[in-house]
Amino acid sequence: MGSEATIRYLKARLAVMEEELSEATASASEREQDLEMSKLRIKELEEEKARSTKSGDSMKVKLEKMKAQLEEKTKMAESFEHQFRASVKVCTLYVDCKT
Repeated sequence: MGSEATIRYLKARLAVMEEELSEATASASEREQDLEMSKLRIKELEEEKARSTKSGDSMKVKLEKMKAQLEEKTKMAESFEHQFRASVKVCTLYVDCKT
């Protein structure tokens, strides 16, 4: 093979390698962009998770307070019911005694 043919071959090979490098660079750039977008999405999801956790914790505290209030009101209702029954019993006895 003559020197001119060798030069043409090497130039063609160089052109192919430059094209492959260009494609690899474009692919790497695209992957970097995808990675950055994924990182941003992860950050957004972590922030949303933190907000949801905080909101959930707040709701748990409110729920516990409401349960305590419900228990207190239930006890009061039971106490009033006992008082009412006792009053009815006293009234019944009073009415029976008069007759």
